[in-house]
Amino acid sequence: MLPSRLRNATHSTLAVPLAAAAARLARASLADELRSGYVRTARAKGACESTVVVDHALRPAAGPLLAWTAQAAANVADADAHHRDH
Repeated sequence: MLPSRLRNATHSTLAVPLAAAAARLARASLADELRSGYVRTARAKGACESTVVVDHALRPAAGPLLAWTAQAAANVADADAHHRDH
């Protein structure tokens, strides 16, 4: 088993690329939602931009990010459990 300091450093090293991937996914999902028809409709009806972004784009864009985050957390937990077994 790895010493505590080394294990923490390993987890920190893994966190950086995972955070970068999550940021890219969030940006791409939000960009897709901002181009959707219902966002254009909300803007055309005069909704303020913050309402359009939060209510009509950010909420639906959060779904893929939450699913990805759950899968990434499960993978990290599985790898950690597998490492502890060996």
